[in-house]
Amino acid sequence: MITIMVIHVFGQDLSVSIAPTLSQYSDKQDVEVILNYKNQGSKKVLIYKWYFPNQQLFHPLFEMTRDGKRVAYVGPVVKRRTPIAEDMVSLESGKSISTRVQLSSVYNMTETGNYAIRFNVSIGPMLSTSSRLLQIESDVISDSILVSPSATLFAVGRSNALITESVKVATQGKSLVPSYYKCSTTQETMISAAIKSAASYSLSSIQYLSSMSSSGTTRYTTWFGTYSSSNLATLKTQYNRINDVFNTKSMSFDCTCTEENTYAYVYPNIPYKIHLCPAFWSAPTTGTDTKGGTLVHETSHFTAVAGTSDYAYGQSACKTLAKSNPTKALGNADSHEYFSENNPKLL
Repeated sequence: MITIMVIHVFGQDLSVSIAPTLSQYSDKQDVEVILNYKNQGSKKVLIYKWYFPNQQLFHPLFEMTRDGKRVAYVGPVVKRRTPIAEDMVSLESGKSISTRVQLSSVYNMTETGNYAIRFNVSIGPMLSTSSRLLQIESDVISDSILVSPSATLFAVGRSNALITESVKVATQGKSLVPSYYKCSTTQETMISAAIKSAASYSLSSIQYLSSMSSSGTTRYTTWFGTYSSSNLATLKTQYNRINDVFNTKSMSFDCTCTEENTYAYVYPNIPYKIHLCPAFWSAPTTGTDTKGGTLVHETSHFTAVAGTSDYAYGQSACKTLAKSNPTKALGNADSHEYFSENNPKLL
């Protein structure tokens, strides 16, 4: 079943369609869909290339249900650098582009049933809003969501390696000494320093929030929007849990990632394992997008900690998110990192 929805984005019409490669899947067949974007507007659209996953999915781009029950995304969530021109795919007026996406490895399809799938993504982190690149008069802001109607299929339940690993991690013994996989001695030293920095960042955040006045502050509102006592309480809980990881949990680090535009990624249901990528090694020790800040970001993603998502990347987009949607800012990993790094310093 092919489904299409059109949304008016920045004065352009972008449609998205989903087409399963089969109507029924055995437990030996990967469940895959063809994802197609079409620009039906008069101006080009610039889409960040990680929204063309080419089988391997690194973001929860889809909502899925099985016989009416929500199916969990168990794949990775990624901290990327602030996007630059080479991270974009230009979709000209009237043109289409498609990619094949493998779903069964990153969604919990362990039970047999009728599955309904739809594309569901916030436009903000998906499309470039640069006036210079789009050749429009001013930068644009959007909190719109691009959603497709559901596509349906039948699938036999199958095992999932990520779910198996998450169960294994939950039952294994704990050690406060970090473990490393294919990390050099130099990398291990850098990670150790980053853990100390992240612990300091998160502790400082706790202390700041605990002493904050009830009216909010510039630092608070810049990253988390309009002050509320309930949001403040949530943040205190989140940062306490983040800090607790660096001081009391067994962390592991994998140094095999080679994605150049990426700092790190985690599987939220596999605590507390962090995959470190090239942008992490070149990140500063102080300032913005630091090594320690990256660990704060990634640790916030774990379901057992704060369960954050990536609604916005980079300081500019995070500031915009705080103004337009404080609730999402509260659940945005980069917002937590930038609040902790506090660079430039805000009171």
